[in-house]
Amino acid sequence: MTRPSLGPWLRDEKGPYDGLVAAAVDRLGRNVVDCLNTGYKMRDEKKMLVTYGHDGAWDLDDPADENRFTMEAWGAQMELRAIQRRNRDATVKTRAAGRPKGKPSYGFQYVRKVMGGKIDQVELHPHASDVLRNIARRILADPDNGT
Repeated sequence: MTRPSLGPWLRDEKGPYDGLVAAAVDRLGRNVVDCLNTGYKMRDEKKMLVTYGHDGAWDLDDPADENRFTMEAWGAQMELRAIQRRNRDATVKTRAAGRPKGKPSYGFQYVRKVMGGKIDQVELHPHASDVLRNIARRILADPDNGT
């Protein structure tokens, strides 16, 4: 219901529609609850729900279809958790090696003691940090701030 592209349709803000078509059940949500809520909403509103790899529309009143839909939703959740775990592990590993992913946040810079070597520390960027402090001072000095 809160996803930017799908939520407005599910909340009936985009006008009438006959149902949803998705590449797979895992595109309807990234966990069991999201997928089942979307599926049951379609069922309760007598709207069609179609995904690739399933013959015809899903019939969540049929126990076999309901069980298969639930298993595919569970697979989506397991996949998401595996991706999150791999990303966490990779982040820990690259940080420990002194090679964080991406660029530092605005206002900071990476410092290497040896050119091309591992990152030894993160410090304030002289110019960017001044810009941020100036903006913060102007916001705090604005009498209309927060209104």
